[in-house]
Amino acid sequence: MNLIDFENPGNNRYVISTQFTYRAKVERRFDLVLLVNGIPLVIGEAKTPSRPAVTWVDGAAQIHDDYEINVPAMFAPTVFSFATEGKTYRFGSVRMPLDIWAPWRDTVNGNSGLQEVKQAVLSMLTPETILRILQHFTVFATDRKKRKIKLICRYQQYEAGNQIVDRVVAGRPKKGLIWHFQGSGKSLLMVFAAQRLRGHAALGSPTVLIVVDRIDLDTQITGTFNATDVPNTIWAALSPDPCLGPCAEDYRWLTQVYESVKPPSGIGKLLWAALGAKTVELIHQNVHVETVRDDLETLVMDEEILENFLSSKDPKKTVEIEFRIISRLRRLKNHPKFIELSKRLEDLKARHEKGLLTSIEFLKQLLALAKDVVAAEKETPPEEAEDRGKAALTDLFKEIRNEDTPVVVERIVGDIDAIVKVVRFPGWQQTIAGEREVQKALRKTLLKYQLHHEQELFDKAYAYVKQYY
Repeated sequence: MNLIDFENPGNNRYVISTQFTYRAKVERRFDLVLLVNGIPLVIGEAKTPSRPAVTWVDGAAQIHDDYEINVPAMFAPTVFSFATEGKTYRFGSVRMPLDIWAPWRDTVNGNSGLQEVKQAVLSMLTPETILRILQHFTVFATDRKKRKIKLICRYQQYEAGNQIVDRVVAGRPKKGLIWHFQGSGKSLLMVFAAQRLRGHAALGSPTVLIVVDRIDLDTQITGTFNATDVPNTIWAALSPDPCLGPCAEDYRWLTQVYESVKPPSGIGKLLWAALGAKTVELIHQNVHVETVRDDLETLVMDEEILENFLSSKDPKKTVEIEFRIISRLRRLKNHPKFIELSKRLEDLKARHEKGLLTSIEFLKQLLALAKDVVAAEKETPPEEAEDRGKAALTDLFKEIRNEDTPVVVERIVGDIDAIVKVVRFPGWQQTIAGEREVQKALRKTLLKYQLHHEQELFDKAYAYVKQYY
């Protein structure tokens, strides 16, 4: 028996009640309650707009600190609650802390004050939106204390999730891009979109694939899906396989895109770097970062060129400078000074993306960073650490060489050097995953030369690798 008809919303009965009274051991009266077939799905608290000392927070606190605690049964079926004083509108799910109650906005038309409240009410407090949030944009997650918590979408997740589904159902266009800032809820958007795609009658319960390019993102998004108990979700990383042959051209294009946008610091292990030598070989064959012009010294030292850049409104010039800086930073990406410069670049880009810097100010700070990169390069001698590492490994294997162990020292050291460079990433020594990958690569090389039983040899070799690589 279905208590609510989601397929034919017109079959339901919708009621808005003011001064709704709930009587049990205690009695509470709610300003607004929205009911569907007699089930309270939304509870609202409205405060006066004429008293400056009273805000939406007072209404939200009344719901959170009084109603939810003293009459919890009333909130068992609710989708969300909202509070307003006529100037600001905020909503949240049951037991959600007040500091993360969120607005409901229109991503196209930006309003404020009374117009923002009007827009929120007209777009969120409708039968279609409420039922869709209930059916597709609400999940129950398990927190670290093993408690079930209710999560509902924010306005940008609702709008983006619906647009994804609409585009899939329409069949065109067959691709799209959604820009996110940090903390905007990317992982939950994937959960909501996958949940609605899987439940859409016209799509026949499709398989949803989510592709990421770093191990840390794999862990994060897997954790989100598992925590929200979304059923029948396939989660896997695909390594090169003959069945992917028809996709080779697309894959080459994606590798080029990734190489152009990956963080200059290299933080976060590349997912495909762990998928095998053939994958890495394919990436190297089809990435051409070197084609980016690299006359950074001329750019930052020539006043006339600087003036031309600053007076130009062409965004391509800013991107060109950014790529030049990234290319130079990668040359010495393990050096502390260049790690700091990389972090500075990422912070600068993040502030620009959030609208905290104008395009001109962003360009000026990019040029200042470029000057610092050139200066740092002149002050830094060529890296010799890896050469010292190879020398130390060479001495180590010469020590254990005898008539019973005919080891080709140069070859084994070369193999270790090559495979460690493939699997390592900046800061790997400080991560469990990084140490595990390097240890696995080292053991594999020793096995090739039948030296895998020598634990002392492994320990010394690993110590050198950890120190110099």
